[in-house]
Amino acid sequence: MNLLQKLLLNTEKNIRGFRRRLRSIYYSNILKSMGKDCQICDHVLIYGHENISLGKHVHVNEGVILQSCVGSSITIGDCVILSYGAYVLTGGIQLAPDIIWDKHLSSPVTIEDYAWIGARSIILPGVTIGKGAVVAAGSVVTQNVKPGSLIAGVPAKVKKH
Repeated sequence: MNLLQKLLLNTEKNIRGFRRRLRSIYYSNILKSMGKDCQICDHVLIYGHENISLGKHVHVNEGVILQSCVGSSITIGDCVILSYGAYVLTGGIQLAPDIIWDKHLSSPVTIEDYAWIGARSIILPGVTIGKGAVVAAGSVVTQNVKPGSLIAGVPAKVKKH
């Protein structure tokens, strides 16, 4: 590697680190709360930021969407990983014969300490992911997950406890 390549590589690393620090400062000021050493990557969408709390050492990968509707919240514990493209949603439309299209339902989502949410997983309203639980990639979580469980599928089912 020549000198110019080394210089460019170091410059890119410094710019990436600077952008990460800027995001950290920004989100620590707009979220309800944010613990130390959180990392929020590029291309993360956060709606309802005033109702979202992140614990310490949380890692939010690229493409994640955190959507907190009015009247609900997202609470994420310490040492949680949200993998690429995961969605955490607190609201939606009730599917029933008497649908009221302009009325949205909302319910809080809690992800407890040390949980790992796999890539492209979807966490639906009203769900609690227990401490140390693992949600496999591509899962759709419709019910609470017990601590230490491994769940997978659409809808997600317990694979190991």
